[in-house]
Amino acid sequence: MPLTQDDLVTFQTFCSAVSWLSKASVETKLRGCIDEDQFVTWIWRLPQDVVESILHFPIIPQDIIAASKDQPSSSANVAAPQETSGVTDEQLLRIASEMSDRKRDWKLLANNLGFLEKESHAFEGKHSEINQQILEMLQTWQRKAGLLTEASVLQSVLQASGNTDISNEVFQLSF
Repeated sequence: MPLTQDDLVTFQTFCSAVSWLSKASVETKLRGCIDEDQFVTWIWRLPQDVVESILHFPIIPQDIIAASKDQPSSSANVAAPQETSGVTDEQLLRIASEMSDRKRDWKLLANNLGFLEKESHAFEGKHSEINQQILEMLQTWQRKAGLLTEASVLQSVLQASGNTDISNEVFQLSF
């Protein structure tokens, strides 16, 4: 595939791809489907260096990244995880309640904690109430990770899934 010196796709390649997509039939574009488990199994079979090379692609141009390093951080409203104590059952319950009450995407949190889509469906099948689904997911994560899982790990995952406010409230973080 033709690339520029910066390893970016050329304009001509982009236009050719768009033209092909607009003319090709759906059958040509979709040459079979795989589910999440099949994809994960396939990825695990690949050598690590191949996976890293596939997953490493620049989204933001290098000049913008370099310019942003020279400017002060704009994430002043995100508290850094600071606790090294274990996560309590009370904290898990509060996270589940807050996420449910605020109608947050708990499946994104589950994904960031390492759960697959089928595991999320299993939590849904066991419980009709969303807060119970979230609570079981969090308790399952804690069992897998160990009872003395550091609170900072859960804080970071909450922040990464767009739940910084809940993380700050539950873990009483201040700025």
